[in-house]
Formats: sequence, structure tokens, C-alpha cells
Amino acid sequence: MFLETEYSLNDNGVQAKLKNENALVIKTAIITLIAVLVAAEVLMFVYVKEFGVFYRPLTFVKEKTKVYFEPGDPNLDKVIKSSITGDWRRGELEELKKLVWPVVKEKKTDWEKAVALREWARSQAHKLGPLEFQDSLFDLLNNMNSGKGAQCGDFAELFMAASHSVGIPAREVVLLRNPPWDKYDTHVATELYIDGKWVFMDPTFDSHFLINGSLASAKDIQDYFLSPRENRPVLENIRGAREFHPTFGEYYLNPFSLFNNVVYVFDSGYKSSFIFKFPPFRHFQPHRKLVIQDENKSAFMLLNDIVFLYDIVIPVVVIGLVSILLIMYFSERRNKLNYRKFSKLTLQK
Repeated sequence: MFLETEYSLNDNGVQAKLKNENALVIKTAIITLIAVLVAAEVLMFVYVKEFGVFYRPLTFVKEKTKVYFEPGDPNLDKVIKSSITGDWRRGELEELKKLVWPVVKEKKTDWEKAVALREWARSQAHKLGPLEFQDSLFDLLNNMNSGKGAQCGDFAELFMAASHSVGIPAREVVLLRNPPWDKYDTHVATELYIDGKWVFMDPTFDSHFLINGSLASAKDIQDYFLSPRENRPVLENIRGAREFHPTFGEYYLNPFSLFNNVVYVFDSGYKSSFIFKFPPFRHFQPHRKLVIQDENKSAFMLLNDIVFLYDIVIPVVVIGLVSILLIMYFSERRNKLNYRKFSKLTLQK
């Protein structure tokens, strides 16, 4: 890549020209590599926005107890604690608590509070429509109130934050019919930990499910649809008191096929350190690790491969090559300075 340089006392002009050409080559290579990294980040952003897929690696587990836990499991206490700490800044949660307190102050049980907060979260936007994710909880709320609309993920974020603000553990649940490319059959809802059980609640459609009269988790609903038809119990979709449109069944062509794949987001929405916004550090970002409960994980392997490519492979290769080029660049500069000192001393002699 570099031009051969023969040191001589009589060709200072040629030496300087060759040195400048070497420096130009190195600078061009560095700029090109940085451009590649930026382009990769843009492509990743478009990919995530277009297909609504995950930009964190998925961890696969087969045991239901890894997600729902047995009574007395110490991991349950950790998950409950982290699920109350919340998605947003503590100051914002305190302000949100003041805002929603009139909604829950007369409710006697956590279940009554959860149903009231779910209806409140859904009522903040009057239509379903695109809305960019906001770093501020109240920016999200103000955008909803201004009539811009909201998507399922926005309702889930607001509902979880409201639940956290009054001390009810809540986590994000993502439903996917056919990952990773079927962006139109992806839905975001929540599970709340109430009376010793994780309960599936959908703030977008202000609803929950009963199986044989008992409150159902996302896994309960998934097991229902995976079971033989002749052995299925009674499943009911219970809507809130207010009429919100569209309904779950109106919005999705086959809504229950979404439960083909259930992804549980532990400690969803935490605001981590600034450094974790950038690759390759974001691959190891705490509190955003996704856990999937699915016997057949092959459909999700491509997601992990894409995330690994953009989070680890491209950034590490680019950063490594840029580092090497920078070392070479500064080595060239040092050699040039040493050559000038040597030439000056030689001429003086």
C-alpha cells in the first residue's frame, strides 16, 4: 500500500512528497472505514425500523421456570425488584405517579389498579399510528395527547411506566407470528405480576384473557393454541369498560397466530450508560437482554446472526483496521520528524 522511500540527503522534496502521499493514503483509508461503520449503523437502524425486529441478542431457554419461576426462587425476587424500578428516570416516574394517582387512589387491589391504568394508558392516544420512540416519558405522553397517534410499543411503554410508578411489577412481552421478516404480524403487550402470577395485559386493545375463568399469562395463551383443539379449555378475551377501536380481532387478520412465538423482555426499557448506545459495547448492554420461551428457536437464529454482524463483526474489524492505520500514520510522522533532525545534524557536520 505504501510507496518505497529511500532516505537521502539530496532528495528532500521527493521525500516530503512521498511522505505526504503515504499520509493521504492512510487518511483516505481511515475515512473510508469510518464511512463503512456509519453506513452499517444506518442500515441497522433502517432494518430495525422497517421490520420491527430486535437489536439485542436473544437468549433461548426451554424451561418455563426460567421465565415465570417457581415460588421461592431467588431470581423471582430479582425480576420483581427490577420490574418495579422501571423504564424511565426516577424523577419522571414520581411525576407520573402524581398524574395517575387520581386514577388509582380509590382502587383497593393491584388488579383493579392495573385495569384502571391500562384504560388510562390507552385513552392517551385517540388513534393507532406511527410515533417515534421518545427518550422522555412526558415527550411520549405529550405526543400521544397532541393527536399524533401511537403504536403498540408506545402504549406498552406508557402502561408499564404507570404500573411501575405505583409499585406494580411489569415487563414487556413481544408476540411474533413469523419472525424475522413479517413486520405486520408483530405485537407488543405487557405482563404484570399480580397476586403471585404474571398476567398478560394488552394496553393497545385494553384487554386481557381468561382461561377457564382464570387470568392467563402469555405462556398460558400460547399453550392454549398449541394444544389439540379437542382438549382446549375455554378462552375468553375480556375488554375494558370503554369502547376503543380497532379491537384486537379487527386490527390483526389472525391475532392469535401472534402467540406462535412469545418473547419476554426482562428489565425492559432501562436507561443504560451512554457508552452502551454504540457498538460493540451495546451488544453487552445490561437490562435489555431478551429471553424467548420457544421450543423451536431456528426462526430466531437469523436475528441473532444479524445483530452479531452489526454489533460485533463490523465494528471490531473497522475499529481494528482504523487503529492499525492510525499507528502507521503516527509512525510515518515520527519517522519524518526523525529524518528531518538527522538531515539537519548531518548538514551541520
